[in-house]
Amino acid sequence: MSDPATSTDLMPVKMLASTLETGQLAGDWTLAGNGPGEDGLRRYEQSVVFEAPFSRLPVVQVGLIGFDIDNCGSARLGVRVADITPNGFTVVLETWRDTRVYGVKVSWLALGF
Repeated sequence: MSDPATSTDLMPVKMLASTLETGQLAGDWTLAGNGPGEDGLRRYEQSVVFEAPFSRLPVVQVGLIGFDIDNCGSARLGVRVADITPNGFTVVLETWRDTRVYGVKVSWLALGF
């Protein structure tokens, strides 16, 4: 018989979700200007801290739900998560070439124990 304190089939699943809105008012925002090099790749990272930590690494899903992008060029924007821990994760936003991003809104969902 397994120990109920360590058995995953008896542990309740924990779910946290929220939205993150960021942009030019962030002091280190790098997505509104041109980047170095031919491809002009630029990245912005924002840390998210869970209001209550998980006991193990959660699965984190992030989705783009809004953006403010200059209409004079192509709209290039990538969003992903990195550095997932039981306490939080990092949202990574990337753009390249002549795209100028002024603001982004993402939603996230974390599932775990």
